[in-house]
Amino acid sequence: MAGLESPAQRRSRTQQVRLSDEVLEAAIVDGASAWQRLWKVTVPLLAPSIYVTVIVATIGALQGFGQIDVLIGTGGSAFVHTNVLIYLVYQTIEIRSNYGLAACYSIALFVITLAVTLAQLRLWQRGQDRAL
Repeated sequence: MAGLESPAQRRSRTQQVRLSDEVLEAAIVDGASAWQRLWKVTVPLLAPSIYVTVIVATIGALQGFGQIDVLIGTGGSAFVHTNVLIYLVYQTIEIRSNYGLAACYSIALFVITLAVTLAQLRLWQRGQDRAL
């Protein structure tokens, strides 16, 4: 499945492989259970990589135009009933020829993407503050 993963997922997997065995062994020596090692050692060490992966995946999901266009094409009821914001922008331009409304949808997509990214950044920073 290595060929089907995104660069962010590959970077996350690579980061996970690079976790220091010494840190995990120190947690075992300190008496940490497997669950404690996961949540108190592994996840905090992977937090930057997890953050980047989540941001990239979220933005990709919000802008999933290519997959929808290839899967449903331009005909059939799926064309009318597919409700993803970026595809709505496309439909508004191509079918309705309403460029002003499409621009409003694009701004809404930008604001949603920015809000999600900022919320995730804030959660990540809060986790970093607790780790210190």
